Order: sequence, then structure tokens, then C-alpha cells
Amino acid sequence: MLDILTGSEVAHLDVIVFKASYDSAMRDVSDRPGGELA
Repeated sequence: MLDILTGSEVAHLDVIVFKASYDSAMRDVSDRPGGELA
């Protein structure tokens, strides 16, 4: 599947996956008491 995508499309998917992971991590941190990042 991925091998038929162009480099730019793969990079775009990587950004989407990274942002989803980052947003999830930020939610996990903010859900913990005193878990805000400095």
C-alpha cells in the first residue's frame, strides 16, 4: 500500500500520524494533576 504513494504523500501521512500522537500525549499530560509541561 505505502509503496504506491509518492514521497510527499508519505510525508503528509507521517505528519498526520505525528500530530495525532502528539495531541494524544498532550491530552494524557493535561489529564494528570500537576502534569503541565514547563
